[in-house]
Amino acid sequence: MRIPILLALLFFSQTFFAQSTPDQRVISVEELIDSTVTVGSFLDLDLQNSPVSITVITQDQIQNSGARHLSELLEIFVPGFQYLFNKWNGIIWGMRGVAADRNTKFIVLVNGHKMNHESRDGAYSELDLGFLSDLEKVEVLRGPAGLVYGSGSIAGVINLVTKRRNKVETVAEQSMETWALHTFGTSNKILVSRVVNEHTHAQLYGGFRISQGSGRGVPRLYGRPSWPYPQGHPSPPANGVPAEGSSWDTPGNFILSGELRLKDWKLYSRFTRQVTNATGMFVLDPWPEIAGAPDSTATPKLVDGVLAPRDGFWGTTESWGNSRRQYQVTNLSLQASRDFTLGIHQFKFRSGLDLVTNRIVFRKLSYFTNSLGNQPEFKYAETFGERRCNLTGTYLLNLSHFHLAAGLDSRIFFFGKDISGQNSQQDKAEHYIVDNVTYFNQAIFAESVLDYKKILIDLGIRYDLHSRTLNTRMGLVYKATKALNFRVIHHSSGNNGSADNYEFNRNTIDDYGNPYSEAHYETPYIKPTENSVPIEPVSLKELRRLKPEKASSTELASYFQNERWILGVSASYNTIKDLFTWNQVSFRTINAGKYNFVNAEWEIRYSQHAFTLGANHVISQLVNTE
Repeated sequence: MRIPILLALLFFSQTFFAQSTPDQRVISVEELIDSTVTVGSFLDLDLQNSPVSITVITQDQIQNSGARHLSELLEIFVPGFQYLFNKWNGIIWGMRGVAADRNTKFIVLVNGHKMNHESRDGAYSELDLGFLSDLEKVEVLRGPAGLVYGSGSIAGVINLVTKRRNKVETVAEQSMETWALHTFGTSNKILVSRVVNEHTHAQLYGGFRISQGSGRGVPRLYGRPSWPYPQGHPSPPANGVPAEGSSWDTPGNFILSGELRLKDWKLYSRFTRQVTNATGMFVLDPWPEIAGAPDSTATPKLVDGVLAPRDGFWGTTESWGNSRRQYQVTNLSLQASRDFTLGIHQFKFRSGLDLVTNRIVFRKLSYFTNSLGNQPEFKYAETFGERRCNLTGTYLLNLSHFHLAAGLDSRIFFFGKDISGQNSQQDKAEHYIVDNVTYFNQAIFAESVLDYKKILIDLGIRYDLHSRTLNTRMGLVYKATKALNFRVIHHSSGNNGSADNYEFNRNTIDDYGNPYSEAHYETPYIKPTENSVPIEPVSLKELRRLKPEKASSTELASYFQNERWILGVSASYNTIKDLFTWNQVSFRTINAGKYNFVNAEWEIRYSQHAFTLGANHVISQLVNTE
């Protein structure tokens, strides 16, 4: 039995410093306990008083975690968080009793700016990008959070807070990695920070990472994976089966970000490209040079140290080249904000422009040279994108015991074309991935906080016009001591999903851009078998009949934090209604009804000097659900 050992060994690391001004600031215990969080409220409450369950991952924890990317970091520190793989989409997330085939149930923010793809896939462009050294902290709100962020936050919100330096500094870092000493990777990062004057600061951060991953055939798939794994096989091997490619290999992820602070103005730009290879998620095809089942001329191949005959299990793992899939996403984000105060009145303005290219590419692998027969080598299996514009104005009133926030959020979405103006399947210009449509969304919101002595009451409401979602929150916080509080929270969130749920897309139109008028098969160039199911046509009216998902949670929680200990416990009753799920028969997303569950969480962490020890655990159980 072959048991692969994957060793991520950092054998070379060096950091260069120039023009560095030492930071003499010491954080007090009071600051540690009352650290402000920017996620979950318009009022920037401190961690102790936030009427939501939040996990904060600090800069030191990020650096010492060993996590290679955001998904690994969250799985280490966030109670109940898990990341999984879907060979057709890449990484997918689950938390608080919610998981699906796409990340449309989470919201990812960078400095409070929403990065979700609204055309398809949801939270996508930051999942395994890497470059965690640019983060000051990560704030994770667990549970529904529709009050501040609107549609999409029925499972939680992740806010990436980038470092803001107030000193002259230049840092260059280079590192190399190896897996089991036979594959390699390298990562290069550079930071430049400048102080022009008291009110003007500028900084630039860039990084590039390339990796061979674990090596071809090292990953293993356990249980009964989906196609092309032979579903009719009576019992999956207990030690799993080798995958086709290498896990965590990437031809190159990169990031380039810049920030300029001019008194009350903050300007931030972020340009990223994330590339995820899917070969490590597909079962091995021992005869990749042959399209279909190997014939009598095919010679047996060595699999797991044993010759695999052509007419056995391994002769049926043909993927038709789909295992060459590579997921590419390019994201350009431009953000501008300004805050100013007039006495007790404060005003915040936020604006942003996002340009996205989302592609699925068939990689050119030498061992697949002849496997597609007469089928053309498509450069792009899919290419599409979106353009997003947002403008938010918030008014805040801050009195000694009463705080109020109210405002308007306006967003425009242009779906279909990527940054280069393409929207097509397999280079067929008329067969678009998502219809070229424009959405307008206006939202109105308000939040008030009464903070008197040991009691804090939080009330909030938000209505999104286009997504047809009403989001509310009611929170009560009892501050027993400076380090200990108790909370009662009821919050809700709606989720309109993504535009491909409601519009004609690659599954509902033909190669000429016309909606199907009769039943068709998913892959016309492959001969239907007895297992092939024809896909019935659907009208635009029927697509738009899809209801938004709705989530609500009633939670009892307690949180304790001092200079050494963190202890958090939570118990909640949750309802998910009109859940989105993929239906393979109709080949589209449908509403799947309603379910209820209880969720119990606890986390504990002890820190002393350079030593930290922690643990967390979650139990979720369906209740009152057929």
